[in-house]
Amino acid sequence: MITPRTQKWHTLSNERFADDEEVQRYFQEVRDILFRLRYAPWANFASQSHEHYISSGTFGTGCTFVDNVIGKGPRYCTYHLREIYFTENFQGMIDVVHRKYCMTARQAIQQFGEDALPVMVKTAAKSNPAQTFNFLHRVEPNDKRDMSRQDKEGMPFRSVHICLEGSKIVQEGGYWSQPYAISRYYTAPGEVYGRSPAMVVLPDIKLLKRNQSCHY
Repeated sequence: MITPRTQKWHTLSNERFADDEEVQRYFQEVRDILFRLRYAPWANFASQSHEHYISSGTFGTGCTFVDNVIGKGPRYCTYHLREIYFTENFQGMIDVVHRKYCMTARQAIQQFGEDALPVMVKTAAKSNPAQTFNFLHRVEPNDKRDMSRQDKEGMPFRSVHICLEGSKIVQEGGYWSQPYAISRYYTAPGEVYGRSPAMVVLPDIKLLKRNQSCHY
């Protein structure tokens, strides 16, 4: 209902060019490209957005990572909240995100390459490729951003992946925008993590369950 697959549920606009038909046609073309990429098979948007809504409705917070598949476009992946830790800046906006996750030795080599990984991971990849290891991904504002550069040093957000076994940085990079899209159903003053509809009705659920148990 929120993001129906059969509809183009957002547009692009700029008040300065609201009366310019050529600019409006350009916005429509860009919008169509965005939807075509978003709903392409490799993007996985439909299933991951559904999981995001379930997480938001159940726990009050949802997190979807928007990755970039070189040569194809965006790819979406919704993560369970047990992996996600985030903080706000002074304006109450989420700007620092940590994700603690596990990967098999085989998966780690696929993502980071053998040369970047600790010896223990490379050894496991040969003897037991299904062995799991712990990693940490941190995305934060790039406080030392060099506006004259177009590489990771010039991007607004800094990214670092760390293999916790061995405490080794296995990948550094950057993003033009925060890749972790985090929603909060609603929050009370001073709260960072969201509250969900399930939390609102939880007292009634407990009361109903207690009343039912009294009849047995």
